[in-house]
Amino acid sequence: MPYKWIEPDLFIEVEGVAVYHCYDDAGEMCQYWYTTAPEDDNIDWPTVDNGQFDVRELPDLGLNAHDSATHARIITQAIRNGLLHGEPAGREPPPVVRIEVIGGVAHVLAKPAGVTVEIIDHDLAEINDGEGSDRWPA
Repeated sequence: MPYKWIEPDLFIEVEGVAVYHCYDDAGEMCQYWYTTAPEDDNIDWPTVDNGQFDVRELPDLGLNAHDSATHARIITQAIRNGLLHGEPAGREPPPVVRIEVIGGVAHVLAKPAGVTVEIIDHDLAEINDGEGSDRWPA
């Protein structure tokens, strides 16, 4: 069965340097490994121009690098000290749709062009004996 590469999850972006989570060959997120190169996210198959690093090998600022809650602060300082380099994430922010419900009526306040919004009232479907829900275009 063919596999499709999926871009890793963005962990943090600091001063134009994006840092992503690394994964093992089974697809499990690695606890201490990160990368500044999204195409280099597999710790079992690192690329030649390795963007991968182990957060425990960075200066820890007196923090416990074994505690994942400190990783963002340790990595941020390493970027600011010039120890890590990379590119910005380059991802566009996800589209945001703002919906307000007043008196049980949904109103679309804002949506990006090209985004379709469909509001489904599941409570109404239960009242109609489950014969489907009423749908209103936004």
